[in-house]
Amino acid sequence: MFGKKKKEPKVEQVFNSSDEKNNQDQNNEDLEKLNLNKNAIDENDNGSDSEDLSKFQIDKLEKLDEVKSKISKILQSADVEIVDENFGDEYETGDGSDSDKKKQQDYDELKALFGEGDKNKKKELTLTIDDFDYTYVGQYVDEFDLLHAKSIKKLKMHRKHSKLMKRLLIAASVLVVVAVGIIVSIVLTRETPIYLKSVKLNQTESEYYVYDHFNYTGLYFLAEYSDGTTQRIKLDKSHLTNIVGLYDLDSQNNVQFRAGGNKAVLTFAYQGFSIDYTVNIKEKTESGIYAEYTSGLFNLKAGDIISKDYIRLAITYADFGDEFLDISNFKIYINENGYGSYEECEYKYNQGGFEVPELMTLSSNTKFKITYKTFELIISYVEGQHTARS
Repeated sequence: MFGKKKKEPKVEQVFNSSDEKNNQDQNNEDLEKLNLNKNAIDENDNGSDSEDLSKFQIDKLEKLDEVKSKISKILQSADVEIVDENFGDEYETGDGSDSDKKKQQDYDELKALFGEGDKNKKKELTLTIDDFDYTYVGQYVDEFDLLHAKSIKKLKMHRKHSKLMKRLLIAASVLVVVAVGIIVSIVLTRETPIYLKSVKLNQTESEYYVYDHFNYTGLYFLAEYSDGTTQRIKLDKSHLTNIVGLYDLDSQNNVQFRAGGNKAVLTFAYQGFSIDYTVNIKEKTESGIYAEYTSGLFNLKAGDIISKDYIRLAITYADFGDEFLDISNFKIYINENGYGSYEECEYKYNQGGFEVPELMTLSSNTKFKITYKTFELIISYVEGQHTARS
């Protein structure tokens, strides 16, 4: 079955450590036992002694028989092809064990003997490179040593790594390169977004008098953006978010400051930024009143309306100047003949003025009395005169 045996050549091994030497001694003992048991099995065909073998020894025998069977078939074949499907997968050079160097040497010699061959040849039998390891774990048998079988033309060797795996690795590498290229191009070509960096008011403090309305004229936001540009945004009451202080809101939501406080703080907001505006409130010192009127005021009759077209009343401040009042803010009394008592005129809101009392006809002798808070003003007819002061 095994053919003519030759004397096993003496092989000297170099061990890197005591552990490696001990492991090798153990392997040699197992192999010697394996060979002895194998001879015993050959002599006894019924295999009754096989129960004395360990599982490891049985596996070794089966592997050895399988390799021998493959090589026998290859030697009987007239056309054997060797194809190195592991091209580029040679053992790495460098500091390796003697066993690895021996395997690489045998591998290179097989390639030199049989060449590349016809890769399109149909595979009939595959002998892997691992099958050659039997010479290092079992007994050396000369007739199964392919290095000395000069009649073999070709030997086909099985690829360790599948073609599909290599294709997947190549495809993954291409995808990585494309992804990196896309990311780099996006980073290099994208535009840096411009955002609002800061907002401030061109003015943050001013003075107002009591009863004044807050004036937005001339006020604006100064917005600065991340690219260094600036923009002016006109301030209006839609930007007002809060007020701290004494104030009133009219029907148009205009802010009017009340007496009793010396300061008010208005908060304005724009796109997430808030800025406070401080108002210092001053009391006005009223020093008197005066009226401007027309000569037609003395020609009115009962039922006529004394409107702002006939008379206007202004208040004088010591430190501010003059300010005309709305006609509804003061009162008018009439003395028809210039002597006796004054009769109060009724204010008609729907007509925007005071109504001349019934049965009254005005003339140059008529006198008017105007009152506002504690101030009182008498108006008499004087040719060419159209103002009167308290």
